[in-house]
Amino acid sequence: MHTLRHTFEIMTERLDISYYSLKRLLNHKISNDITSGYIVTSVERLREPMKKITDYLTEACGIESIGENGKTIGKR
Repeated sequence: MHTLRHTFEIMTERLDISYYSLKRLLNHKISNDITSGYIVTSVERLREPMKKITDYLTEACGIESIGENGKTIGKR
């Protein structure tokens, strides 16, 4: 599981996803950072970065698309 989280972190960096979005997506605390107190990160705000990560990983794995139920619809 830790390796999977680490891979997720690497993907966010490669996709230039902001530090604060990454922290929220990993459910990490943002402490001792004055700036973080001014940033409001809602679920809606995190949808775009999560979509970028999902699209990157599905393409890298050769998966064409994922259905609403989370199951693979097709592979390349």
